Amino acid sequence: MKTSPDLAQALTNLRASTDFKTVLDFIVSERSIARDECESHTALMPLYKAQGRAAWLKDFLKMNEKAPEDLEKFKSNRQYKGEYT
Repeated sequence: MKTSPDLAQALTNLRASTDFKTVLDFIVSERSIARDECESHTALMPLYKAQGRAAWLKDFLKMNEKAPEDLEKFKSNRQYKGEYT
């Protein structure tokens, strides 16, 4: 999953919100459920759906974790310097 300057800024700003913490807790819980489904499904289509959901949730959590670092990279990049400084 690729981030953008605006998305990195938004995710960084949301980190201070207790409501966003609730959303992140829900996403972590859903990822755990999806991973459990990956282990329990024997039919291919439900397995593929569970794998896709688990991967997307993992990618989102990773993107959220890296958002402040990515934002700093965007800020230091000349292309975005005028926009964010």
